[in-house]
Amino acid sequence: MIHFKSPVSAIAVLVALHTAPFACAAPPLSAGAWEAAQKNKRALTDQEPVNSFVGDFPARRLRMLLDQRAPGADKVVSEYLTSHKHPNQYLTRIWKAIILLRHDEGDAAAPLFRQSLPLHDVSIWVKCNAAECFNQVEDSKTALQIMNTIPENQYDDYCYSTRAFAYSALHKTDLAVADYLSEAKLRPTGRTGILSNASNLYYREGRYSDALKILDQITAGANNDNRHALFRGYCLVGLKRYKEAIVSFTQAIESANRLNSENNAGSGITMFRAYEERARCYEHLGKTALALADRRTAAEASARFQKDLIGH
Repeated sequence: MIHFKSPVSAIAVLVALHTAPFACAAPPLSAGAWEAAQKNKRALTDQEPVNSFVGDFPARRLRMLLDQRAPGADKVVSEYLTSHKHPNQYLTRIWKAIILLRHDEGDAAAPLFRQSLPLHDVSIWVKCNAAECFNQVEDSKTALQIMNTIPENQYDDYCYSTRAFAYSALHKTDLAVADYLSEAKLRPTGRTGILSNASNLYYREGRYSDALKILDQITAGANNDNRHALFRGYCLVGLKRYKEAIVSFTQAIESANRLNSENNAGSGITMFRAYEERARCYEHLGKTALALADRRTAAEASARFQKDLIGH
């Protein structure tokens, strides 16, 4: 059970989750970059260019410490940069910016990256970090400029994720979706979430048919298939295919019921929203009694969810 300090906190969470079918994708992180590099054996060879070293310490080892988010990694890297007094202030400044970025301090990291533009003699991973930072501070134009300096045939999942976010922020939806699809191919473990991000971009533009095509690519039976059934219902409502939407919302309710028995926190939200949306579909079809029944059940589900959130 999740406990919140006050009913206000619980209601705020409920309202926030009720108002958007899928949360907008957050700025991409670099966790997938290390995973992809291990698979491709491209960025982590023992023979790196001399300029990818800081002093006599291989940049790939600094990267490993930061990307794996090892405890105290930023301190280790900072102390190394300070103690060795490496004369290349350009590279030192970039590493300090990456450390700040790893602490979600994009506002502090951005000026350091900006001082280093145009980036040269750095790895693809460093360029992606810089672009991610500019995405975070809502300068996706600069982020895209950086990503466009990387040859397409050298892109990994981190590259596609970072550029997709920039394209999305610049309202270049088709390009963003294409990059998300490429990212999904390179990172199968995150495929479901990545495709959901792509589908959500089309949904936000009212391109419901395109959103459904991507949803169809998501493997059936995924752990969070209740959310996908719910989102599919939203798309079908957008297309005024109410009978089909009812089927999807019913699937979401059934799936949420199964998850609810496992104390899954998100299942209560899904159930509430699915009953609400199914009620609207029944209203469109003139089935008033069924709509009223769903609204009563939705109200009960909402009350239970809020009670669980505040713990009493």
